[in-house]
Amino acid sequence: MTSGSGSVVIDLLSAQQITDFMIPSTNITSGFTTLKLEANTTNSWASPAYSVDLELYNNTYIGAKDINQSYRYWRFVVNDTNITTVNLGYCYIGDRLQLPGIDPSISLSYNTQTSTSFSVSQQVYSDTGVDYFSSEFEFPLITEYPVVIDGKQIATREDILEFWYFNKGATPIIIVIWDNNRDRFPPVFGLITQNQLEFSTDSTQAHYSMNLNFVETK
Repeated sequence: MTSGSGSVVIDLLSAQQITDFMIPSTNITSGFTTLKLEANTTNSWASPAYSVDLELYNNTYIGAKDINQSYRYWRFVVNDTNITTVNLGYCYIGDRLQLPGIDPSISLSYNTQTSTSFSVSQQVYSDTGVDYFSSEFEFPLITEYPVVIDGKQIATREDILEFWYFNKGATPIIIVIWDNNRDRFPPVFGLITQNQLEFSTDSTQAHYSMNLNFVETK
């Protein structure tokens, strides 16, 4: 998209229930004039059946959550008067897996692929690499039965296992660590980096716990 404005139409081929929309990388600024997600039964946009303003998180991610609408055609619309060319990363539109709460005492690991070596005379040589985030998340309370919190259905052990077999750590996902604080910690695009998913039961076998390892990709 050029001249700071334009739109992208997404045809899902049939009406599908959409929960979340997200673009994980953009040069759009906080001074935009229009940033919307629209939906319609046909590819005609004079009067779309659904429209929602999108949020810009930390000048990095564009998104809308809890959409809960079913349409075939979706359109992302932008008009940013501060830039001439709009750059966008991957676009995600679809459902979400609402995992149970994580153990709050997690370690947020920030890494770099930069490598440094020295010559025999102690002169330094560096290859500058990309920076990336990684972390291990512990989920201490996973149930076999559905639980609804704040109107959101929390994933059961079976839901998580179904996702695990489908994804296999091979397809990047967008992870939102603190859903109500996306400006402080924006969503991250990356992979689950483990080939084993282990559910541990408590002493009464009433619930499970598990760990997930995640690394940011570009």
